[in-house]
Amino acid sequence: MYITGGSYFNSGSVFIGDDRFTNRGCFFDLNGPVKIGKTVSVGMWAIFVTSHHDTGPEERRAGTVSGKTINIFDSAWIGGGVT
Repeated sequence: MYITGGSYFNSGSVFIGDDRFTNRGCFFDLNGPVKIGKTVSVGMWAIFVTSHHDTGPEERRAGTVSGKTINIFDSAWIGGGVT
């Protein structure tokens, strides 16, 4: 596993498989867990957003926040700058 500098991991759960590479400046909000399989490559500035907002009332449409799981399966390539 290799993670280059400048990435940010919020407090939460991240599960990382073997032989994985993460390039510079990636962001993991970790409101929900992120599960990354083996032999995965992640490009620069990729953003992993696990936060989800329920639809709130008319006065405030962004309702209650909850976390959703992100699963990245073995041998995936996540391109640079993706969300």
